Amino acid sequence: MGNGKKDPVPQFKYKKHMSVGAMSAEEDHRFLQDCFLDTGDFEVLTDTHNPKCIALGRTGAGKSALLEKIKQKEEHVIELLPEELSIGYISNSNILTFFESLGVNLDLFYQLLWRHVLSVELIKNKFKITNEYSNRTFSERLSEIFRRDQKKEKAINYLRQWGDKFWLETDTRIKELTTKLENELKGDIDLKSLGIPINASGAEKLTRESKQEICSRAQAVVNKVQVQDLNNVISLLAQDIFTDTQQKFFIIIDKLDDNWVEDEMRYRLIRALIETIKTFRKVSSVKIIVALRLDLLGRVFDRTRDAGFQEEKYEDMLLRIRWSKEQIEEMLDKRTSLMIRQAYTQDRVKSGDILPPHVGSERSLDFMLDRTLMRPRDAILFMNECLEQAQGHPKITAKMIRDAEITYSKK
Repeated sequence: MGNGKKDPVPQFKYKKHMSVGAMSAEEDHRFLQDCFLDTGDFEVLTDTHNPKCIALGRTGAGKSALLEKIKQKEEHVIELLPEELSIGYISNSNILTFFESLGVNLDLFYQLLWRHVLSVELIKNKFKITNEYSNRTFSERLSEIFRRDQKKEKAINYLRQWGDKFWLETDTRIKELTTKLENELKGDIDLKSLGIPINASGAEKLTRESKQEICSRAQAVVNKVQVQDLNNVISLLAQDIFTDTQQKFFIIIDKLDDNWVEDEMRYRLIRALIETIKTFRKVSSVKIIVALRLDLLGRVFDRTRDAGFQEEKYEDMLLRIRWSKEQIEEMLDKRTSLMIRQAYTQDRVKSGDILPPHVGSERSLDFMLDRTLMRPRDAILFMNECLEQAQGHPKITAKMIRDAEITYSKK
């Protein structure tokens, strides 16, 4: 169109609702299936030997699209949704709120939760445990390992404690672990004798000496949680269960920036998750992949920073999602070609073929991409607005692109 060459696009009028994709990766299956552009990030994330496991970028950078593609391409993928983990049960626990108000550090407990959930989800997937009958295969496997190596007794005993619950939903296991800690805290400290409400406001009524004594005793209880047992379990997974490096397993976690729990607890839980991911590196055929917004990770580190914290130690885990102008243009070309091919022609049509050569003195695509933040979502949104402006017309004009810019900028 206006480039001096044979027009690759047959004459037609743009239809209502034509688009080059959806804003959300979850709703973008059609284009993601056929038009995914791997800039190298997909290969890195699916390499279980590569330590980069946190897809980090701004909103709209394509983090969720990467995780969606992993779900499409890999055979063994477990998706954990934060809102389904029943973390609200923890935040609503008056007992835990009471002790946290006294200064008790629950980070070890949060790491216990993640190690337990991740270990059990992997075992469930590996042995296809969905009911009591299917659990027998795993029990037999444990007995075989124990006969061969009695050093693994603690890890096997831990798994046997939960053996009749493997097919339960994740939120049920989290509630059980939380209740167990609550009972241990109540068993060690006679809360009724305090004569105060067991919540954050009640903690304020204690004397300074009482607070210090109760905090010290409660911290000792928390520090005895079975984190070491779970370290043994992870070693068991690495040495005896997930030993086939050709059979890769992935756990993917997205939506951590949603409001699945109040902010302060969310920061602590995300930090505990990051620490937990590091412990699973020894399981060479397993990779836990997390999508995080850049600003959220910054807040997590700021709010959970402790003595001796060194942010650079986490750099190896971070896969920073960035796009060049050329890559975004190639992505738009793929999507434009699919859109036109489905409706009008089998010929390959690029985004530049349906746009006017220039907007003012700028090449049309340069005009558009210079008004994005070099994020795929921005480019898709801008192109969709141009298609909306062209509805019922045979061409997208420079004026339509300028009009589309106004709507795009508002959105």
